[in-house]
Amino acid sequence: MPSEQPISPWLLRPRPIQLLPSVATSVVAVALLSWLFGRGLGVLGFILCAVFVARDAIGATVSSDGIRVRGVVRSKLITWRRIERIEAPGNRVSIAGMTWATTLPAPRKGMFGDPDFDSKVAQLRDTWRANLSD
Repeated sequence: MPSEQPISPWLLRPRPIQLLPSVATSVVAVALLSWLFGRGLGVLGFILCAVFVARDAIGATVSSDGIRVRGVVRSKLITWRRIERIEAPGNRVSIAGMTWATTLPAPRKGMFGDPDFDSKVAQLRDTWRANLSD
């Protein structure tokens, strides 16, 4: 059950600079595909790269109900009760249950990482625990 005092929803979205490596890689990939294989494959590569970058840019929303991870086509709500672990083993945060795992679009570490990465992970874990305790 969610906590009696609902939390205000907040967004987990990468900063624009954090998308720079993905955008740069996508531009190079599309240019190479177009140059090597023609315009048709370049257009297909552009579409795939745009979906790849947009997937991260859209982000996720944290609320009393859980974490809604939004995608380009659909979104999914992961309720607090389904989450068994919130981990940050590398540059990104992952949430996991018994048979599934999802990597969140933000916060991130790395060259263009969030300066307050640890506090955002702590806030996410605190929200998870608060919504489990009821």
